[in-house]
Amino acid sequence: MPQFTSAIIVLALASAATYSLATLWLINSLAKQAPPSNAPIAIGCGAMLLHFCALFITGLDSGGLSSSFFDAVSLTALIVVAATIASQASQRWLTLLIPVYLFAGLCVIFAALFGHHSPINAGSAGLLLHIISSIVAYSILCLAALYALVLFAADKSLRSGASGIWLQALPPLQSLESHLFHLITLSWAIMSLAIISGGLSIDNVFEQHLVHKTVFTLISWGLLSALLLGRRLHGWRGRTAARWTVGAFAALVLAYFGSKFMLDIVLQRL
Repeated sequence: MPQFTSAIIVLALASAATYSLATLWLINSLAKQAPPSNAPIAIGCGAMLLHFCALFITGLDSGGLSSSFFDAVSLTALIVVAATIASQASQRWLTLLIPVYLFAGLCVIFAALFGHHSPINAGSAGLLLHIISSIVAYSILCLAALYALVLFAADKSLRSGASGIWLQALPPLQSLESHLFHLITLSWAIMSLAIISGGLSIDNVFEQHLVHKTVFTLISWGLLSALLLGRRLHGWRGRTAARWTVGAFAALVLAYFGSKFMLDIVLQRL
């Protein structure tokens, strides 16, 4: 048994509990239609710090950053939380933190309880750049997909004449859409870097069993490229943009976590 297993579990539980506290605060404020408060962000930062400590100690205990399914998802969740909190500086939308905090709380618990810690061995600076840029690109696209789902639901509700507290809590749809495309552009740029650095650093895609990952990553990159081109040439927006974004995210999920899920979860149980 790893040396710091107990400490990692305690940190993970504390992080999940703090994420839950911030989520309950947000839900209560939304129900009461209270004015925006910095408290959920401050509590979320505390949860994020505990989350980071759990991942950091896991890395120390297992000999480096882990690439196992639950550890990779937990790291992605941490980056998504950080990006969402950072985005509050340019667009105050605290409601978005509710699903982000819930997702992160679940991920940090599952990583502590079920992660089997497979250290990432980056043999070169180029490969390390590829790994880091891939994780960051995926995390940003994850946040973009969340924006897209909210945009799709809000657009559909407004077209049908529906109303609700959650719609009133949203920023203007034009502002929401603008932020969505900023995230898409950033994710596309970082994904391009990941593809280039991976192409230069990986010797043989077939020998390293990376064919499906490469194919689905290129599909995701192609969908984002087509969306940005369609936006520029044809003014794509609204539900069209949301569908393409979610499609690109789904392809990237299959690329990064499809094989990890099969190898780490399904095949290990057979």
